[in-house]
Amino acid sequence: MMTFRHMIDDAEPITMRPRPTAFAAELEYEREIAASRHLALFRRNAATWELLLLLAGADEIKGTGVYQTVENVRSKALGASALLKFIREQNEAGRLRLQQCGAKRSKRLIGLDEVVLAELTRVMSRRDAALLPLTGTI
Repeated sequence: MMTFRHMIDDAEPITMRPRPTAFAAELEYEREIAASRHLALFRRNAATWELLLLLAGADEIKGTGVYQTVENVRSKALGASALLKFIREQNEAGRLRLQQCGAKRSKRLIGLDEVVLAELTRVMSRRDAALLPLTGTI
C-alpha cells in the first residue's frame, strides 16, 4: 500500500518554469496604473475601480446620475456614503465632473474628466495589445 508520504518521496521534483507573457503584461498594466496620478486613486479598492470603469463605459450624451451610479457599484469595498465622499473629493480634484441637471441638487450627472478617460484608455489599450498575441482575441 502506497502512503501519502511515499507518494511525496517518489514524486518528480518541481521545476520552475518561466511565467507566461500574460502575467508580465498584467504586471506591467498594474504598474502603469500605480504610477498614474490620474488612475492610482481609483485602484485603491474594488468599489472605486468599478466606479471608474462604470463611468468610462457610460453613455456620454445621455449622462449618468450620481446616485444611480453609486447604486450600480456592486463591489462592497465601500459603502454608499463613503463612495459619495470619494466622488466629491475626486470632483474637487478634477478627476470627476459633476454637472447640475435641473433645479434639484439631487439631480446631478457624473462623468470622468477627459484626461482620466484618455489615460485609462491608453493603459488598457497597451495591455490589450500585449495580450492579443497570446490569446488571439481580447
